[in-house]
Amino acid sequence: MPGFGSRREADYSRIEYRTALKTLRYLSAMTAAIKTFWWRQLKLTGLRPNFGDELTPGLVKSLFGRKCAWRRPKGSEFTGAGSTLEMVQLMNAPKTLKIWGSGFGVREGTTERNFSNPGYDIYAVRGQLTLGRVDQDRYIAVGDPGLLASRVYPPSQQVPGRVGLVYHWMHKSDTVVQTLAREGNIMLIDPSRKPSKVVADITSCEFVMSTSLHGLIVADSYGIPNAWIELTQEIGGKGYKFEDYYSAFDGKAVQHSSDLAWDAEHIEALRTEYRPIPNLAEIQDNLVAAFPYAAVDVR
Repeated sequence: MPGFGSRREADYSRIEYRTALKTLRYLSAMTAAIKTFWWRQLKLTGLRPNFGDELTPGLVKSLFGRKCAWRRPKGSEFTGAGSTLEMVQLMNAPKTLKIWGSGFGVREGTTERNFSNPGYDIYAVRGQLTLGRVDQDRYIAVGDPGLLASRVYPPSQQVPGRVGLVYHWMHKSDTVVQTLAREGNIMLIDPSRKPSKVVADITSCEFVMSTSLHGLIVADSYGIPNAWIELTQEIGGKGYKFEDYYSAFDGKAVQHSSDLAWDAEHIEALRTEYRPIPNLAEIQDNLVAAFPYAAVDVR
């Protein structure tokens, strides 16, 4: 049959072309940056990032081989660590938005608008308090993605006796912070640097005080004794996000006076009494399993 072989070869070529095109589209989708919202109000932070909010891109890249590209909520498809669940609603994020470890920043009933049950595509939330305020049509992992820091960033060599203070960006000019800077007995950890540098400083300490939630979370990730302290200017939400974080593992949100920075005996007592998160590995595994995108082989 004249021409049969050439027709069959042409058919095979078309099949191979379609297969190659599908593969190319798949690979393109796998390597495309995830359109991600994280809090980045650079005008408020002095045109510098805030490490807790900047953790998500590094964790996603290291653990799953995927890049994150910052987008405003309206143009985003994904959000991770941080108290973003009110912001994404206020700024009209699409209902297809994927939530991975995010939380609410304020208690229910304290705002004119009800932000609970936002109707997003939820895979993980920060704590049980947030979990109780969202629709649950699937298993939702509980825990802050910042707890995965110890799976990404190698710890520093601890310096015996070193005590660090991770201050929230809004506390940089606080009287206590400025006094400690002059005295030099406490290591001040600047949150406006790359997460890797902040983590390196935190893990060099034997005890960490923090006004920043993620200062505490990262310390917990490495099992470093830590304490939440208060400074003059109160962070918004009246401690709700701290309570939410600790509710993920039945911990207690206890805030200490800034006098702790000058009380070596109290610091030593807190360091001795500290107990690591008992089910940390389980929380970490659940967060990894809940990540809503296919991973790219990062070996």
